Amino acid sequence: MAVDDNKDRDKILATVVYATTLFFKEHPGKQVVFTGSTAQRTRLYRMAISVNLVELSTEFHIYGLLKDMESYVILPFQKGLDYFGFLVKRKKV
Repeated sequence: MAVDDNKDRDKILATVVYATTLFFKEHPGKQVVFTGSTAQRTRLYRMAISVNLVELSTEFHIYGLLKDMESYVILPFQKGLDYFGFLVKRKKV
């Protein structure tokens, strides 16, 4: 992952949200599971979700993935937990 003092961070995150929104328009009822390519990138996603949780929650159900031995647990996203991945579903309109 290239590091340039996070100058492109907001642009990258906006692109991720935009792409996810387009995906859900084409594939209603599906879900998206994602994680960062590094622990730092996953942390960036977690922080961005935390900061924007109220706004994102109006359109999406957001869950965090926690490791549990050989498997994982899916929980409604809560600030402060160290998730290794995320699951997003679009709310029905």
